[in-house]
Amino acid sequence: MLLVTVLWAICFPFIVVGLPDAPPLLFAALRALLAGICLVLIALARGGRVRYSPRRFFC
Repeated sequence: MLLVTVLWAICFPFIVVGLPDAPPLLFAALRALLAGICLVLIALARGGRVRYSPRRFFC
């Protein structure tokens, strides 16, 4: 819980620094992409399998 709090707290200074250099929608998309990649890497490090199939997403 402490790690989540620290990561959340340092997110705001990074937003203040990065937002003047990029449009808000692009900046939000890049943050979401980075977060998704981090989550997939954590799942793989924990031994989880990444199972992607069109049936799983569309049914």
